[in-house]
Amino acid sequence: MPNIAGAKVLVVEGEFVVALDLERALQGLGCTVLGPAASAEDALRLLERERPDAATLDVRLRDGRVTPVAERLRAAGVPFVLVTSCGEGELPEPVLREAPRLDKPCDAGSAR
Repeated sequence: MPNIAGAKVLVVEGEFVVALDLERALQGLGCTVLGPAASAEDALRLLERERPDAATLDVRLRDGRVTPVAERLRAAGVPFVLVTSCGEGELPEPVLREAPRLDKPCDAGSAR
């Protein structure tokens, strides 16, 4: 596993408990967590003042889909992974369909 200690990771997650789990896991690896943001609007506001090294994105958020956040991250060259219960057929947007994905519920070995 690569050493990610010191990385700033944006967590965009619509489910409170999952957001807390991700935050704790990332902090345990030595990361600084930006967020968590529960909506695309909150995440985009965060991105106006912070540049993460990476991000975790839930597809379904309080205010809709995470697509605008993924597009902003891709344009900025920031890598991200989807943490979602959505199957491939539920990801028509290329920016989401092409992203690496961790299925909910997830564990460290389930990345694809």
